[in-house]
Amino acid sequence: MANKTHTRPRRVPGQSVYEKYLRTEELLSLQKPEEELTHHDELQFQVVHQVFELWWKETYFELRTIRKLLQEFAVPHALHLMRRVVQIQHLLLGNLRMLETMTPWDFHGFRLVLADGAGTDSPGFHHLMTISPLLWDDFKALLEHERVSLTDVYIHADRHPLLTALLRRSPITTRSFSFSAPSISSWPSA
Repeated sequence: MANKTHTRPRRVPGQSVYEKYLRTEELLSLQKPEEELTHHDELQFQVVHQVFELWWKETYFELRTIRKLLQEFAVPHALHLMRRVVQIQHLLLGNLRMLETMTPWDFHGFRLVLADGAGTDSPGFHHLMTISPLLWDDFKALLEHERVSLTDVYIHADRHPLLTALLRRSPITTRSFSFSAPSISSWPSA
């Protein structure tokens, strides 16, 4: 019998299903090329802020869906997506900490390249600032639909576990979704 060795097919960059689906070549071309960086930390700065924009895009998408679900009074699914949004916010806090690895002096090394640009110019951040008041309006309409006041939800949390969980973004148990029950004992005393 001939000794056959199996060789792995040669990998062609940009041709895997993963790379095509995620458009990695396009994504990774959105940062300055290394030879154009004015400072070593400039790439990190760009990546951190681009990651913010991507997660804010996902957050905006989820909040728009949550709005529709609240308008349809589909609270369990809205709560599930709200937990996702909260988890994204936790990720963003960790992402922000990456900037702490850069000294103010390092940032100064490429700050001039940004001219008058600032994080307050972020389109993702502006989308979130626009949708937040609308989300609150949807929640108030849900309270009206349930014929309950915000005060009642807090005072009688045991009677309104879904609404309480949305307000506190605490996990709960429903027929459709399995979460842990909210802890009333963790509430601050009145």
